[in-house]
Amino acid sequence: MNNRSNKYADFNEGIESFINLLDIFHKEYPAIIEKWKQKKQNNKLRICYENKLYKIKNKLPGLSYAFTLNGVELPVMDITHPDFISCIDENKLKKMILYVEKNAERNAKKFNKIPKFIKNYFAKHSFAMSELMQGEESFATGISTLMMKLGPKLIGKGEKRFWDRQVTKGFGALVIRMRGRDISKCQAEALIPILKKEPEKNLCFINIAGGAASDNINALFLIQKENAELLKNRKIEINVLDIDNFGPDFTERCIEALKIPGGKFHDLNISFRAYSL
Repeated sequence: MNNRSNKYADFNEGIESFINLLDIFHKEYPAIIEKWKQKKQNNKLRICYENKLYKIKNKLPGLSYAFTLNGVELPVMDITHPDFISCIDENKLKKMILYVEKNAERNAKKFNKIPKFIKNYFAKHSFAMSELMQGEESFATGISTLMMKLGPKLIGKGEKRFWDRQVTKGFGALVIRMRGRDISKCQAEALIPILKKEPEKNLCFINIAGGAASDNINALFLIQKENAELLKNRKIEINVLDIDNFGPDFTERCIEALKIPGGKFHDLNISFRAYSL
């Protein structure tokens, strides 16, 4: 199980990555702010991720893909995939910790001074930052944190995902990826001896505030990697309790994608249920 923390608890340490994004914003798009204002006045602002399918053209081998509720195609998070593993650099983390310790307060003040229209721009053009820009009453959805967990190499290429790739390179996103990886490993390590001892018993996950349930899915990946026979011939359930619909809906689509021929769950008796809190 994993509990969703307050939005700023999740992203506080990643503020410096957003500050860096502002530098990129001004360097690579010097006229974007003025254009944004003009388009807004004319009601012609294009909002990404709305009423359109945003597909990943060049899919990575070994991954399954699914669409979110609002049409964004993403890979099923797989912590065993080389492109996920390469996005976690322990040595880089040590250097980033020193930077965050020195600059966290200064960057937090900078963040609070960012003009609202700039925050609105990022909220509408980045899944990973959308809830961060919405105000203290909102929370980080399962999809928002999933974008952080996936990392820059799995999110997808192209201009439309530029800002998401940038923000997932920050300290906060790196820590979230490591946490997701470690929780999955803990679950797998706890379950493997039980599954070996009880070959006839079913397996049931109950995930409170589970979002996209990437920890449960990846625990199953790790168990398969250790011994695929441990999951066969038994019923597997993933149950997610959440106030957010985006994460659980994506989980269901991920399970469906993984069950098609060639998917990692193709030969498993696995089901998913979502319960709204």
